[in-house]
Amino acid sequence: MKTNLSSYEIVRHGIEYPDYFQGCGVSFTDFDEVQTGIGDTEREAFEDALEQTCCCHSLDDASLKRLEWDSNHIEWSETRCIDTVESSNETETCDIDAPYYHVSIRYCTQESSELVPA
Repeated sequence: MKTNLSSYEIVRHGIEYPDYFQGCGVSFTDFDEVQTGIGDTEREAFEDALEQTCCCHSLDDASLKRLEWDSNHIEWSETRCIDTVESSNETETCDIDAPYYHVSIRYCTQESSELVPA
């Protein structure tokens, strides 16, 4: 069986150093699970969060299409993290000590009637 996302929200955390990112949870929300992605751009961070979600669940086509449609209607920042660091007169490279965009997907799941191909 495939999994349907019955509800979800996309949380844009902005730019943060991985060592200082406080995380994202589901406490005091109506959601059951959360996946967070990081990237040099906001779009890349969203795609990483989506990949993490797909690794945990075999999502049905309808859920993937809804997520993709919603993500295409978000005005993602075009600024790369390294551009932000360089513009602040630092000469840091994008490595483990560099800041990254963080984006989370909080969601609830339910079983879908769509069959998983064998």
